[in-house]
Amino acid sequence: MSAEGFRQEMPPKGGFAGVQWQRIPLKKPWSGLKLFTVWAVVTAASYKVYFENIRLRRRLRRENEELTVAIEPLLIAERDRMRFCSLLILMRALCILVL
Repeated sequence: MSAEGFRQEMPPKGGFAGVQWQRIPLKKPWSGLKLFTVWAVVTAASYKVYFENIRLRRRLRRENEELTVAIEPLLIAERDRMRFCSLLILMRALCILVL
């Protein structure tokens, strides 16, 4: 290597800045009022969502009960038809055995 391109790094003119030895206290990111406001807003929003969910569940439960009441006669008729079919099969089997 040649010495022509070499440049020694030197301290800046006037010297380096002084070293700070004092303790710098941290800034508080949130004041008490801000924290309370955020807490109140989050709590209010949570209560709103919670009670809307309760209303939705009640409405769905009521709808499910109405559908059950509406379909109950059909289910009873289907049950009776299945009983009648099984009795008919049993009667035919007995008739075959007797005759």
